[in-house]
Amino acid sequence: MTETSGQTPKVCALFMFNHRFEKIIPLLDRIYGERFSNRHILMPFAKQPGPNMSRIYELGRNFSGHIAQGARDFMRDEYTHYVIIPDDLLLHPSINETNLLEKLGLDFDEAYINNIVSADALRWTWEHSGDAAASFERYAKTIDLKGILPPADEAQKKFEAMGITFPAPGPQGLGARLKAHRQLLRQSLWCYFSAATLRGKPSPYPLLSGYSDFFVVPAPAMEAFVRYCAVFAALNIFAEVAVPTALALATDRIRTELQLNSHFRDPDARPSDPTALRGVAFWEGVGASPYAPLLGKELDEIMATFPDDVLYFHPVKLSQYL
Repeated sequence: MTETSGQTPKVCALFMFNHRFEKIIPLLDRIYGERFSNRHILMPFAKQPGPNMSRIYELGRNFSGHIAQGARDFMRDEYTHYVIIPDDLLLHPSINETNLLEKLGLDFDEAYINNIVSADALRWTWEHSGDAAASFERYAKTIDLKGILPPADEAQKKFEAMGITFPAPGPQGLGARLKAHRQLLRQSLWCYFSAATLRGKPSPYPLLSGYSDFFVVPAPAMEAFVRYCAVFAALNIFAEVAVPTALALATDRIRTELQLNSHFRDPDARPSDPTALRGVAFWEGVGASPYAPLLGKELDEIMATFPDDVLYFHPVKLSQYL
């Protein structure tokens, strides 16, 4: 049961673009206009920024920088929560600004994200883990982080108090290591060599990983969250490491869809609450999903027959419904 302490939420919906694509804005208004009265767009190199659109100068892979660069445009004292929705996500049509917290099972002061796990635990199974650690080690030398980020030992103590574990990076045993190396080489040669530069050492900062294409930040944590997002973007930290790490630094309570210390690509990951709505990701291809026939229908029919237990579909090329 969501504990609101008698407060009424006032939600700002932030729509995140990785690329400039103004054509889809009318479609987003059609989908979300009656559901979220306070909407703001974060778009790289937007042609016509305005009161409800920030022009961002950042790589899509580092979209924590989108949030930081647009913060002055969208942060308002009256907002109680910020929900980040990418431009290629279909959120369950029943969810709106009045029931968002209830639908996610959130207390008023809780943040929400799909999952949180130590990035080092994924060093040789997820290509961005080692790349993020190597980037931190490389670029932290160029920024005076004192007073900007909490010291590494303090951050780790906080994360451990939240229940996050920090196993040694990399698989154990020669056979497992060889298999992991081959797998990472196939995923990304660049990320492989970035990870190799660490020589099996833990990240110099306790970085976290999490599926970051839909998340909620309570307003009291937003200023700190924005600051940490900016730092990690400047350090060239991949967004799905930057965002969960910044969120865990800025907040004390986070609800996750998956059980803590689970990775979103782990087929054996279990939900934190089996009765809660679950996000559906199509990273292995829409065609392989049982929901593929639904996404082939007209948009109005998709929204009218949206599965009751699904929180969102992502990624979905919404341009096909223009």
